[in-house]
Amino acid sequence: MSSIEVLRRGLLDTIQDQGRLGYQQFGIPCSGAMDNYSLLLGNSIVGNSPDEAGIEITMTGPRLRFRGDTVFSVTGGTFSPTLNEIQIPMYRAILAKKDDILELGTALQGMRGYIAFGGGVQSPKQMGSRSTYMLGRIGGLGGNPLQIGDIVPLGSLPYKHLVCLTKRNAIANDFIPVIEDEVILRVILGPELERFTEQAVSNFLRYEYCLTSQSNRMGLRLAGEPLSHSRSADILSAGLSLGAVQVPGHGQPIIMMVDRQTTGGYPRIANVISVDIPKLAQLRPGGRMRFQAVDVRVAHSLIAQEDQKIDSLRRAWGSTAYQVTMDGQRFSVVVEEI
Repeated sequence: MSSIEVLRRGLLDTIQDQGRLGYQQFGIPCSGAMDNYSLLLGNSIVGNSPDEAGIEITMTGPRLRFRGDTVFSVTGGTFSPTLNEIQIPMYRAILAKKDDILELGTALQGMRGYIAFGGGVQSPKQMGSRSTYMLGRIGGLGGNPLQIGDIVPLGSLPYKHLVCLTKRNAIANDFIPVIEDEVILRVILGPELERFTEQAVSNFLRYEYCLTSQSNRMGLRLAGEPLSHSRSADILSAGLSLGAVQVPGHGQPIIMMVDRQTTGGYPRIANVISVDIPKLAQLRPGGRMRFQAVDVRVAHSLIAQEDQKIDSLRRAWGSTAYQVTMDGQRFSVVVEEI
């Protein structure tokens, strides 16, 4: 197995995968990547299965030293990654050799970036996931963000496979998400819609809201036109799904994210659909949003389209032969469908 050493930490670097499913009934959040699409894309580029773990970085990235040969890709917000102080492209499989130094500075656009490694991050699994949940000290490396001196274990791929992955062409621009400071978020209204006045529902879909700095992986606090309740702003605690839009008594919405508590006692005016969560994950404080109501059929259709998009990338990068020169000898290598 290979590994990386943390030489300098970023603002917040955590090990994340697609989340810890099946434990919310015990009060354990799902956690996982805030922008799950970018992590899925990175895993596809380096030949991993979709559920492999990578490193999520927030605003400013770390400085890492490779302790063995591997392949990696940087996706998500727009960064300017360098390998041995030479700028490298994002959304490409890059071959790193032992003692190479990867550095990610400050995001030029967006909020979060992802580093996917061939073979995935191989930190211990807890409850079926490697995702870091910091409040519960679960997952990752002791449930903590990465610190200077940490050694992060990685999976391994045959060297010939690593070389072949790096020879693939860049992915089409259609796969690369567009990072914006103003977004339209599609929502399904409810389930406590009767707790709000008709004017509040109208205002929610009419006015623009701003993301405040009081936001994190647990929830995003918004500022904008206050939403009035038709009766008490307190309800019996109910389960909270990813993207649930709660409205406390002060009338300012809060959107529940991946580290959200499993239940909440404020009425939910709407739920952001799954495929639009990555837009929220990349929105910086001060970013603006509007809400657009859709029905469940549209949401399901959009999920299916996104799944097909990722599948098409994996199919396009199926079995491929390359001529590779190593140690003065030239030979053919075939990468099977991944």
